[in-house]
Amino acid sequence: MRTKQPIEGIRHFIYTPNLIKKSRFVALIMLIVTAVIIVLQYISVLPSDRLIRLSNVLCAVILGIIVIKPGFIILYTFPCLIAGLVNIYHAGNLLGLFLYLAGLLILLKTNFFKTYIWYKVSALSVGFAAVLIAQRFRYGSTVFMLSLLHIGLGLCVAAGLFVLFADDLKHYYTRKTPIRVSSLRLTERQRQCLRLAAEGLTFKQIGEKLCISESVIKKEMTEIYKALNVANYHAFLIFIQQHELIL
Repeated sequence: MRTKQPIEGIRHFIYTPNLIKKSRFVALIMLIVTAVIIVLQYISVLPSDRLIRLSNVLCAVILGIIVIKPGFIILYTFPCLIAGLVNIYHAGNLLGLFLYLAGLLILLKTNFFKTYIWYKVSALSVGFAAVLIAQRFRYGSTVFMLSLLHIGLGLCVAAGLFVLFADDLKHYYTRKTPIRVSSLRLTERQRQCLRLAAEGLTFKQIGEKLCISESVIKKEMTEIYKALNVANYHAFLIFIQQHELIL
């Protein structure tokens, strides 16, 4: 079997809708790192205060939940938002902004902004503004102006990246186009393959479920690509992200 090239592996990680195992693995690594940081802060090796320690404990609890229930991928948002806002409040640095933007990207990935977008953006913006206002009264105008400078630079970079990748990102904040599987000229087995592939199963896993060989699955998927008018598996994954299959 041909080994996946690095770029193919990255694309598969980004576009596959089945991230359960990867979700648990990433959460476990982050939980271990967070636990080590908490211990080092409590023994005064790393600087901290009550707010930082509380935010780290909250992040650890949320990561623990994800390890137990890895399907709750949207929970990754909270450690990013919490850590981002605390970093911005204390230091006004780019790390805080990038963590906050990472949280927003996770929300974008989980289709959070497909409904009531302006209400949700407003609520997130109010929380961000509240942290800046609190920082201004706590640390004074010098730190506040430095925060604004860092945020301005970070947002310029983020805006540039968003414009550059706007076409790739638009299906995360726009409604999916419904497509009826029954309207496609597919056999019953091809419909089963389509449903399982849309759930993120590999060809080998589909073959095991349907009790047929992987080579047959590849042939069936080729016919599915033709029916959907897509070129290959990568294009198929993008198609699935953009369309809602109605079985």
